[in-house]
Amino acid sequence: MKNLKKLFLSLFVTVTAVVSCGDPDLPFEIYDTMKTGGYARLMSQTGEFNYFDQAGSKVTLEVEYYDKNKGQDIASYAISVEYIDSKTKGAKSVAKKAMTTIESSAFVTNADGYLSSTIEIGFAATMSLLGQGAADIDGGNKYRYHMVLTMKDGTTYDAATTDSNLESSSPFSALFQKDISIVCPSDLAGVFSTTGFAKAGDAPWKGDGTQATSGNFEWTATPEGNLYPVKGGDFSYGAYKAVGYSSVPAGTLKNQDACGTLSAVGSSQWGEVYTFHAVTRQADKKVLYIDWSNDYGEKAEVFLTRSDKDWPDLSN
Repeated sequence: MKNLKKLFLSLFVTVTAVVSCGDPDLPFEIYDTMKTGGYARLMSQTGEFNYFDQAGSKVTLEVEYYDKNKGQDIASYAISVEYIDSKTKGAKSVAKKAMTTIESSAFVTNADGYLSSTIEIGFAATMSLLGQGAADIDGGNKYRYHMVLTMKDGTTYDAATTDSNLESSSPFSALFQKDISIVCPSDLAGVFSTTGFAKAGDAPWKGDGTQATSGNFEWTATPEGNLYPVKGGDFSYGAYKAVGYSSVPAGTLKNQDACGTLSAVGSSQWGEVYTFHAVTRQADKKVLYIDWSNDYGEKAEVFLTRSDKDWPDLSN
């Protein structure tokens, strides 16, 4: 093995020497004469597309234009948009349509000496462009904006012709594609008291409608923003204690607010899955009614009364 390594090393040195001595001079292109492109860099983004405020929602993008002449060689920056429907498996998706083109004459020089633009994208304006009404959109879906940068020599650059590292790397943040999701701000965390009763069920369950439920509970906030576990557990909101059980359902159960639709997600420590059959805000807006059951056959109806603020108009 040692002799083989020596032989390989000897051959490598010989070949290197021959190549080094015998190769003709190769042409080298000076940078100043090289053909280079450009890109728009995303400097900041503010705002959101709020499902509950379609008329007033907008997103503002601040961009700088980059090329070897600080953006002077860029002719225009065009934006188109499509609607991507993941909620109903593409049934409501809308194909890409041209939105606007920003000509270089509209670029302004910012404090850093670069040409730049402030781009406002309105939620309602996007919907109108794609021919959408309120029934055509869903929270959690998104709009995908496509950008094409055209140089003064006629060459164009977009997401398909730009290395992904240029877009994903923070020093560059090249803006050739931007997803803006439709969000539903949720603010259900807080404390409340409950009343209700344990309904007759399909399992060895002691509820028959005569066991009154009560208690004080709290929904706590989570990083997800729209998921609310019950602090200390008890997803039955007092029904388990009302029928004489010493333990309560907890596990990974959480209340999910999906743009005003309230549902139970996760499962109890015993693997039970919960369903909300009715969710209704009452005439007194501080009271929320929930009719729940789990797949073990346990059931109850509860009224959640809070004192800090009204419940939003939730449904199941």
